[in-house]
Amino acid sequence: MEQQLMLERITLIRFSLFIAGYSFNARERQRNVCESPFSMSERRPAEPGVRTPDITARQQVYRLPVDHDAFKYTFVIGNKIIVVVVVVAVAAATAIVVVLLVVVVVVVVVVVVVVVVVVVVVVVVVMY
Repeated sequence: MEQQLMLERITLIRFSLFIAGYSFNARERQRNVCESPFSMSERRPAEPGVRTPDITARQQVYRLPVDHDAFKYTFVIGNKIIVVVVVVAVAAATAIVVVLLVVVVVVVVVVVVVVVVVVVVVVVVVMY
């Protein structure tokens, strides 16, 4: 159950990072298109494999190509964030376990001391 929940969280984080990266990339492309030296009615020159000569600058704003590098870099960043989260979680869990062990040792020592004192008191009272 916990593994399923962790996988769902990881998937959600990766998807969110992907959407953020893709949105940023689309905004950058749109800004570049809008700041073009060409007027909106002029035809833009074609870039190999991306645009065709019959697409105007105005149309290009709505026909942004998919940048597959954005996918790659987003998942690399997402993986690094996931690794950091896992390392922090493991460190926190280790710290909690160490604190609990210290508490258990202190409680055991206190109980042993109390038992020894009670035994000594009982022995002293019985002997006198």
